[in-house]
Amino acid sequence: MKWNEYWFREGGLLSLAMLRIGTCLGLLFGWFIFAIPDYDIFFQIVDTEKYHPISLLALLGPTPPSAAFFEALKPISLIAILLGLVGLGTRLVLPVALLSSLLPASLLYSFGLPWSHHYNLPLLSLGILCLAPCGDALSLDRLILKRWFPDRFEALQSKDYPYAWAVLLVQLTAGLFFFNAAYWKGAQHSAWIPWAFSDNLRLILADQWYFVHSGPYWWHEIIMQNRWLYRTMAAANIVFQTLPLGAALFSRRPRLRILFGCVFLAELLGLGIIMGIWFLPYFPMFTVFVDWDYFVGGKPSAPTKNEGPL
Repeated sequence: MKWNEYWFREGGLLSLAMLRIGTCLGLLFGWFIFAIPDYDIFFQIVDTEKYHPISLLALLGPTPPSAAFFEALKPISLIAILLGLVGLGTRLVLPVALLSSLLPASLLYSFGLPWSHHYNLPLLSLGILCLAPCGDALSLDRLILKRWFPDRFEALQSKDYPYAWAVLLVQLTAGLFFFNAAYWKGAQHSAWIPWAFSDNLRLILADQWYFVHSGPYWWHEIIMQNRWLYRTMAAANIVFQTLPLGAALFSRRPRLRILFGCVFLAELLGLGIIMGIWFLPYFPMFTVFVDWDYFVGGKPSAPTKNEGPL
């Protein structure tokens, strides 16, 4: 069946391992950038009466857990992410990293603020990796098996497992993340053209730099003062948000996949430089657009029905 041929094809061992590394790097960036320094002070500042638990916090009752609870999660999360990065006890530490990262991230947006995008893709990727044997390569787990458990290592070497499905699913998720943004630009204005060829981007830039940030840089002023420039950039924004989904359609074309990945990076850079919205945890997710088995593992460039590059 074509469904099985797409999702459960052979290969993908190195790509899955690199995706684990990229996802853990993204979460590590998020841990240092967005972590709350002191939860005691945080709960003194926020209005707990406005607490509306989202995600897994909704399962813990109508009142927020204590500051001590979240303070305890901070070292647990950091250690689990680092262990996942190097691939030690991978099957155990990745679920721990997911839970200990998701709960604090949910707390940030349980006080009336909209759900932020900053953690979404790395957390979704980590949730998928929890179900995949992503420690079978480029990991301390593999080295331990090779050194002290040679029989199990030989069994791992001969194992025929379709590693590709997790990589392909995360790649589709990454593409849909930006495609969803492009879709709603059109859905709210009946078509993409009215959104792009209007003053929408100019107003967004003014809001971001005059109200959210301390003021625009010189290049933002140039953009806001030139109608043709901000309209062209708005149209380019829609195109760049749509293209990364193409990686899922051309998953057996490694060079095209990298091209779509470069568009993904360009969109992230554009959001940061132009709009001041930096999704730093997303940058290491570029790894999902690279067919590491093809470029590093030496897979044949002409795939058969079930084999070849991702």
